This record gives sequence, C-alpha cells and structure tokens, in this order.
Amino acid sequence: MPGSVADTAAMQAAVRELAQGGCVLCPTETYFGMAASMFSASGCACVYRAKKRPAGKPLPLIAADAAMVQDICDLSRVPEPLLALWPAPLTLVVPVRKAYLAKVVPSLLDAKGCVAIRVSSHPVPRALSRLLGAPITATSANVAGHEPVTAAGLLEAEIRAEGFLLDLPPAPGGGLPSTILSFPEQGKICLVREGALPRSMLEVPGCTLAPQA
Repeated sequence: MPGSVADTAAMQAAVRELAQGGCVLCPTETYFGMAASMFSASGCACVYRAKKRPAGKPLPLIAADAAMVQDICDLSRVPEPLLALWPAPLTLVVPVRKAYLAKVVPSLLDAKGCVAIRVSSHPVPRALSRLLGAPITATSANVAGHEPVTAAGLLEAEIRAEGFLLDLPPAPGGGLPSTILSFPEQGKICLVREGALPRSMLEVPGCTLAPQA
C-alpha cells in the first residue's frame, strides 16, 4: 500500500524485529504500547520483563482485522453487531481455537484458554499485525503501576531500552482504555471493564449485558 503507514522502512524494520522474537514500541489509539507476536515466547518475555508485569497476568492483543481474529479464535458467542464495531477500542475475551492453542505463548491465555483481543482503530498496530501475519500484544508501554504515555519522548528508560521504537502518526489520543467484554454463554455479554465505548453501543437485542460479578 504505497503512501500508507505500512510503506515505510521503519515499519518493515519493526516487522523484522517482531519476526525475530523482539518487541516493538508503537502508538495505539490510546497510549504507546509494547508489541510482540502472540506466537513468540522471547518477544512476550521481553514485554513482561520490561513492564515488570507478573507472568500470571495475560497481555491483551491487537489483530489486523476481524478475519484474523476469526481464524485464530472461536467467535460463535459474540453477537455480530459487536464485531461490526471493529476497528474500535473494544477488547473481546474469546477462546483460542484448538488448532492454535499449542502455538500461543501460554502466558497470554487465561485459565479457560481465552485471549483478550481487539482490532485497533489505530493504523500502526493493525499494519504491524497484518505484515507479521499474527496478532501482537497491546499492553501499554510503561512499567506496571506507572502512568501510560502518549508520546515517544515520555517513554521510561527501561521500557525504551527493551524495544524497537516505531514512532509513526497519528499520535495516541489518551483517554479511557478499551472496553472489555466476555461471553460466558450464548446470549450473555459480561462487561469485564468499562472503557472508551459507551454502554449504549454494547447493547444487543436478545442479549443481556451485565457487569462482571
């Protein structure tokens, strides 16, 4: 795509870094994030190490598009109107298909074999995922417990030292994090975390929407 964010030397270098098991610092719609392939143990270890994040706390993911998510995850419980909201700051907790379970870095999975994944409204992480051919981690690029940042110049030294910096526009917009939903059974939507999308956008006829107990 000539003229797009994907058509830059920096983007191609970032994709090589991910493919070789490294991690990349890049903008998302909200804050700078740390990206690693969901299939790379070394890349994900880099993210956990830099953030000082407990290994038992799964990282959220970004995919290139809904088709990539559909290929890797079972979306049978997700109502179509919610999928139609993508790309958006809407993260869905969904099970990984059996064919991919052994390939996913175990620390990204919850106890039920699910991942938290979205199709970002920011073109840079979507392009990274598309060119890599795999979803990438989407956790904020900051030490756990510290404030996330919206500019590359504000990245902490220990974070900056661990990742390849891909500083392409548009700049992150800050604000609320992505809304997170899970689907414990057909017709039931669980609001795991309130976020950027208003509740009115999450209501689907024939489904119940309730906060996580």
